[in-house]
Amino acid sequence: MINSSFNILVVEDNAGDYILVKEYLEETLTQSTIFHAETLANAAVIIDKTKIDVVLLDLTLPDGRGKDSFMEIYSKAPQIPIIVLTGFGDTDMALETLKLGAQDYIVKDDSSPTVLAKSIQYGIERSKIFDQLKRSEEQYKYLFQRNPLPMFALKKGTFQFLMANQAAVKHYGYTEDEFLQMTFKNLGLKNETTQNEELTFSTNESGNADIKHVKKDKTIIDVELGIHDILLQGEDERLIVIHDVTERNRAKEQLRESELMFRTISENFPNGSVAILDKELKILYTAGKEFHVPGTDSAVLENTIYTSHFNDATSKKVKLELDKVFNGNSTVFEAGYQTLSYIISAVPLFEKDYSINKILLATQNISEQKKNETEKELLIEELMHNNNDLKQFSYITSHNLRAPLSNLLGILQLLDMSSITDPMSSLLLKNFKDCTLQLNETVNDLINVLIIKNNVNTKRETLSIPQTLDRV
Repeated sequence: MINSSFNILVVEDNAGDYILVKEYLEETLTQSTIFHAETLANAAVIIDKTKIDVVLLDLTLPDGRGKDSFMEIYSKAPQIPIIVLTGFGDTDMALETLKLGAQDYIVKDDSSPTVLAKSIQYGIERSKIFDQLKRSEEQYKYLFQRNPLPMFALKKGTFQFLMANQAAVKHYGYTEDEFLQMTFKNLGLKNETTQNEELTFSTNESGNADIKHVKKDKTIIDVELGIHDILLQGEDERLIVIHDVTERNRAKEQLRESELMFRTISENFPNGSVAILDKELKILYTAGKEFHVPGTDSAVLENTIYTSHFNDATSKKVKLELDKVFNGNSTVFEAGYQTLSYIISAVPLFEKDYSINKILLATQNISEQKKNETEKELLIEELMHNNNDLKQFSYITSHNLRAPLSNLLGILQLLDMSSITDPMSSLLLKNFKDCTLQLNETVNDLINVLIIKNNVNTKRETLSIPQTLDRV
């Protein structure tokens, strides 16, 4: 005896068979209520009016035979478990009904109260389980369709699309009907199809994969696949979740190129180096042809405090300048290390929220330029000194020669050359006169040079005496 209470509908037109079934039920399921219908029509009326837990159905009835009888009741109430009652000769037909949705079948002539009761209990429990599975599947389909990520359900082995959600339709540009006529490999690039299949479907394991897909408009995208095994309508299938990572990969590639460019520039920075510092002025990264501490390399300097390599006075100066950068300013300043001189440029590195946690430093050795500038200044000073000496020499020479030269010129003017008859004396006097005049021209040239050198550039204006007097 089983202490379960069920509403049991027996659809049987043979009175003898019905009485036998009823006796079996009353013997084992004593708390159950039994309803009887001799036709499918009567059974439909009872199902409409009463909550039936299980139907015991004979397939040979006045208004239905075989599978048609089963489908009539099943279509009326698919949620009610049906147990088929059959004879020895109808077991093949009973097996067919199991494929259509019957929970069990019982051969009436080979049954017993216990077998019938267990069949009813198992049938009801199986029906509940199937109902839960159906509701779970419907809930899954609901979540599947409304998931914001593109999702596909695929047939294992053939990669045929079984389902595609609305996000997939929108993202790829195909309609759901078009997807159902395609296989998953139709989305891949031709040269990646084989790899795609091997990577995604050759094993029974779930996992992830990165491949390229082609949309309906021929746009090529990078996708990350989430691959999962699922049970769909009783079959083991594959669930594919699509993450479009095109923009992410593009950003990563741009970042990689930027980092490569930055590294190339840094490592080939002439006469200096590039460094990235954090708020504690710790060197996070550095590279270049020459570092601010001679004889070191990036491995030695990284993770050290930048200012620790200078003497106290220089360290304080450098820190004050770099503090400006963390306040959002750029700075350029000079700093020395031992006998070397460096020019340091620093700019802030802004985060997405515009905060500054790092700064970029460019350090260049200007010791040679400083040395050249010093030598140039010394040379200019020496040239100026020499120039002053030359000017002084010219001044002294011109003025010291002017007085005796003027005397000689005066004597020449007073000398009467016509009264000298001696040819030799006349020749000597003539040569004396020519040399004196030549010397006079040379002295005049020196004086003119001094006048030009000392002349200050002035602007000439016409002076009106009456207007000037009126202002007084």
